[in-house]
Amino acid sequence: MREKKTDRELPILLPFVPGQASNGEFVPKERTRAHRRAESLAHEMAENIAKKRGLDRRRFLMSAGGMAVTLAEMALKSNIGVLVSEEQPFGVAESFFGEDQGLYLVTVCDTCLADFLDAAGRADVPVDPVGRTIKDRIVFELPESDHQVTLAELREAHEGFFPNLMGADAALA
Repeated sequence: MREKKTDRELPILLPFVPGQASNGEFVPKERTRAHRRAESLAHEMAENIAKKRGLDRRRFLMSAGGMAVTLAEMALKSNIGVLVSEEQPFGVAESFFGEDQGLYLVTVCDTCLADFLDAAGRADVPVDPVGRTIKDRIVFELPESDHQVTLAELREAHEGFFPNLMGADAALA
């Protein structure tokens, strides 16, 4: 049995599965041969890129999403920052960039927190606080050092990536 998500005895999963996905409102179509080939190709490409970067494929694929990316997306959408101040169960890569289909991030107002924790406890749903909302930045307080970025800086980097990459041709993409 695995101790944590990164144990090597388990198959390595992509951060996506080629084919249809469903939110439960319909039954997705069965994956085709082309979907399975696309998944195989994605694994092969991830393996090659990971080797070039001196990583194993699992560690490389962890950087494709996870809690840090989700927090950043939530902060940019709401224009509300976040202070991640609670100790995390795994290392930085696993805790902040590892994907887990059983992980949900929710924001709960201070006056609702006790009711939320009580309801989660009655439903036998484990809840671990990660931090709290703040004004206009994302801050990760880690044991060895703190890291922060303002939402304005993050938004500029996010929205400017493709125009900076492609220059005048960005509008054609």
